[in-house]
Amino acid sequence: MTRVRCVLACLGLMAGGWGAASRADDPPPTKDPPAAAEPLRLTTASLGLMLTDLGYEPKLGEDRFQKIRATAKDWTSPVWLSVSGSGRTVWLYTEFDLRPDFDKAPADAWRRLLEKNDDIIPAFFSLDEKGRRVSLRQPVHNAGVTPAQLRKQIAAFVDVIQKTQDLWRPWHFLPPLTVEARKVLDDMAGTWTITASTDKGKPGVKEVYEKLTVVVEKNQVRFVQDGQDRLKATLYLEVKDGVICVDLLSAGGTDVGILKIDRDTLTLCTASSGSTRPTKFASTEAANSLLMVLARQKP
Repeated sequence: MTRVRCVLACLGLMAGGWGAASRADDPPPTKDPPAAAEPLRLTTASLGLMLTDLGYEPKLGEDRFQKIRATAKDWTSPVWLSVSGSGRTVWLYTEFDLRPDFDKAPADAWRRLLEKNDDIIPAFFSLDEKGRRVSLRQPVHNAGVTPAQLRKQIAAFVDVIQKTQDLWRPWHFLPPLTVEARKVLDDMAGTWTITASTDKGKPGVKEVYEKLTVVVEKNQVRFVQDGQDRLKATLYLEVKDGVICVDLLSAGGTDVGILKIDRDTLTLCTASSGSTRPTKFASTEAANSLLMVLARQKP
């Protein structure tokens, strides 16, 4: 064997030896780790069952919303719950209606509302322009949600609704009054007594309404009995074709109506929240309307 062949043979043996040693040192092949189990996710149906077990009375809407009335501390609010299309999120949702002319609302009202989003994460406010409403939403990760966790999330959401009421109340989004409306409001300032009342076509009880006084201060009206406010509302006036339209916005909703003022006599006809604005100074059951005649108290 030539010297070259000897060298090559030695190198070959060495290479083979190293290769064998290297293969011998390799760890044995391992099996792929088992796939993680998919977490349990609520569906619309199982969400409804869980809410029922928690003592709520959910009502299914549009086959995808579970609507409940939830109470936290001393505050009750409607809350809608739904499962996202991917199934990974349960959304908590509520809404606050706006006037048709909400686009004329003061810019500061929108700024204060949207700036609040930084403080209430993961909840957030947004504007539904088409639906003419402000919405408040809160996401919940839909993975192994327990009844206790869901109750806690609902309570936290209702707490946010209560603590932000000074931002989403409808009177914050009222357009500025016109000069004509402002003049009428100024004429209404003072204290009034109710001299006649008809509710849904039936005469009111004189002994009851005579105990009430109505106080108008700036754009606020208070119905007072025995020195205590029975109702407080914000007044918003519009003068349209000689008709004075009035909205009374309170925590219980918005009553809509018309009014006329003749020196010291004020006539007010209203319909409760959700009803159509009266067009005549008359009280009927069909219109769900209330007619009151008031006299200004002399100083």
